[in-house]
Amino acid sequence: MSHNILKLENNVNTIYNLISYIQKELNQVVQLSNQNTLKVLTHENALLEKQVEQAKARLMQLQGNTELIASIPKSKEVKPEESQAKEASSTPQSESPVDKDTSTKPEKPAKTKPAKAVAPKPSDKDEGPVDIGRLDLRVGKIIEASKHPDADSLYVEKVELGEAAPRTVVSGLVKFVPIEQMQNRMVVLLCNLKPGNALMLRV
Repeated sequence: MSHNILKLENNVNTIYNLISYIQKELNQVVQLSNQNTLKVLTHENALLEKQVEQAKARLMQLQGNTELIASIPKSKEVKPEESQAKEASSTPQSESPVDKDTSTKPEKPAKTKPAKAVAPKPSDKDEGPVDIGRLDLRVGKIIEASKHPDADSLYVEKVELGEAAPRTVVSGLVKFVPIEQMQNRMVVLLCNLKPGNALMLRV
């Protein structure tokens, strides 16, 4: 039992010695770090002081230049009217050139074109009476009506007029009469007009 106690005491002493040693080492490290930090701060302070001195010297130089510029007297301003008057008085007046006599040439008479005789337009009173008997008007019946294949505003009608074959007629009645009302409707046609191909309609 006593042997164990002695062993524990020895261990405690060893641990205490180690702790003391570690504390000493830590103190030395702290001192070294403080010294290094102090050196760095001292160096930085020296640099800052040097920069401040340079800035002061530059500021004094600029201030001296400003005072020198302010001490220079300003030149008297010359108004543009005075400068123009001086220039006018210094330049000699040029003599006006003498107008030379120029011989005037007689002007040629302008050529006039003879006016063309305008033929009188025939008035409406000179026209003869209209002969209604020349119009071949007939009554027919639409037997078939359809829309034009190439024009949306036109109808194509086949009209029975009592002839051998019904006539094909093209009319622009799409906007006015529905296609249903065109079927089997009685109409009056003018039959002695010249036949023609309405929009190339094939009949």
